[in-house]
Amino acid sequence: MLAAPSWEVFETMPIPVAGGETVVFNEKIYIFGGYSDSLQMPISLVQEFDPAAPEGARWSIIGHMLTPRRNFILALYNDLVYIVGGRTGMEDTNVAAMEVFSFAGRTSTWEEENSSLIRIGGTGVVWKNLWFIIGGYYSLTSDQLPPYAVVYDLETRKILFQPSFAVAAGVQYDHVAVLAKDRIYLFGGVRLGVSSRVFELNPETLELRRIHPDLKSPLAGFKAVAALNDTIYLVGGYSEKMKSNATVNKFYASSRGFELAENAAGLNYPRYGLMAAYVDSTIYALGGRGEHAMISSVERLSLKKTGQNTAAIDKGQRLDNFRLYPNYPNPFNSQTTISLDMPYRAQVRLEIFAANGQGVRTLYEGFLDAGSHALVWDGNDASGRSLTSGVFFYRLTTPWGYLTNKMLLVK
Repeated sequence: MLAAPSWEVFETMPIPVAGGETVVFNEKIYIFGGYSDSLQMPISLVQEFDPAAPEGARWSIIGHMLTPRRNFILALYNDLVYIVGGRTGMEDTNVAAMEVFSFAGRTSTWEEENSSLIRIGGTGVVWKNLWFIIGGYYSLTSDQLPPYAVVYDLETRKILFQPSFAVAAGVQYDHVAVLAKDRIYLFGGVRLGVSSRVFELNPETLELRRIHPDLKSPLAGFKAVAALNDTIYLVGGYSEKMKSNATVNKFYASSRGFELAENAAGLNYPRYGLMAAYVDSTIYALGGRGEHAMISSVERLSLKKTGQNTAAIDKGQRLDNFRLYPNYPNPFNSQTTISLDMPYRAQVRLEIFAANGQGVRTLYEGFLDAGSHALVWDGNDASGRSLTSGVFFYRLTTPWGYLTNKMLLVK
């Protein structure tokens, strides 16, 4: 039996923070803001971490936010990062304005203030061009609450509406949201105490429902990462009994339901308020606060199978965050499903080729929104004629290049 993968200490953060946020862009991890123990206040730095770079060259500072922040919410859409909420300064005051950070110019610009976006410790998920901003609070000592959720259009840069969910009563913060199988999953957080509940939100119908199983124990202040095959990892956090947690929970999201898997290996350093990201089949846990101090160690959990040819996977399945997955089933008889991930809205083309390189069919050509997509091929050519058994290739052409995989049709 193969040993389960375990976390290893991989690197040290030169500027450790807690309560920051991350995005992955072009296979690099960017850490925005967070609270610095050495400065005793939030910072505005944007730190770049390149896991593929040689030791000693993995870290750099690429810019600043306009306002130092901690416990805020951000979203990546195309090459822009949208930043709302959080606290700033030694007085820990609320941040009222949204800012937009551009990777192209590595600078931020202010957006119009909106009181619905002022919140601390909330969470958010981008689905297509819509940013679901959920939870958080204005002040724990005030009766005033932000709307439990707002839906923000990243194309028009306007709030579309404020949906009302059954879970909205009271304050909820330090929870997480993650997108998997075109559903938004909400985990844990603080709501009249630390919660173990799990909710599923359908972003099309806006139906929010509690689903089972619950977390094995109440949890808040952790991070959620969606990895390959829609496996969700919940990393670190705190509970009412523990100030910091090394536990890593593991869930499977699928069209058939939602399943709690065996827990993955735990972190080496218990931490909450951490940052986490998924790059090249590896989960990274960065920063956060331990039992008594800030954590500077960067840990990683590799999900690559033993003996896997990483270079081949990089060439054939991943290209600047575009991902093309093995078709299922394979071999197939009547039809097969081809799945792919889009980091942002872009024009793509998915084509089928015979083993001799001759084009058989263009399965899709046009724009696709950010997120996961599944396309079905019925084994027919462009004229609708049924093809004979054989090896075929499918190719995804993106603005960055193309990805190719092989499949077998058996009649």
